[in-house]
Amino acid sequence: MSAHLFSAVQLVSDRGWGMHDGDLSGDRHWIGAVIMALVVAGVVALVLWALRRGRGQQVAAPVATTAAAQAILAERLARGDVSPDDYRSLLAVLREQHPTT
Repeated sequence: MSAHLFSAVQLVSDRGWGMHDGDLSGDRHWIGAVIMALVVAGVVALVLWALRRGRGQQVAAPVATTAAAQAILAERLARGDVSPDDYRSLLAVLREQHPTT
């Protein structure tokens, strides 16, 4: 077993790991790794920026239309929250301020 291990170590030391076979350009593989790390970091930063920017935007509450306000007023009348006289006066105010939509 030690003979096999010795021959493997000798083969690696004689020829290297087979990455560049005598060509010295293999020594610059770290440049590609650095560039790849920068690209990955840039993509992660872009995603985080987009997520944080999206959270800051609030959707405005929809403006209640006259029909919706009239429906709410009718519900309040049905529950007994307002009297029929109050209902009529409030309904008149709604119709004056906001024409039917």
